[in-house]
Amino acid sequence: MADLAALVEALHLGPVHVLASSYGASIALRTAALHPDRFRSLAVHEPPLVRLLDEHAPSAQLLCAF
Repeated sequence: MADLAALVEALHLGPVHVLASSYGASIALRTAALHPDRFRSLAVHEPPLVRLLDEHAPSAQLLCAF
């Protein structure tokens, strides 16, 4: 997750449009949650959501509600 955010910052690309699939989708979702200022839009396909958020993240309760 830190790598994606660092890449966007190092290349001076942000905010960016991101399209991701599978495990990359989980990485993109988590990165967007931690660094929303670096994303213009986000489209994900079939992210495995297992352990996407740790128990201390603000949105962890929302994810666990489903």
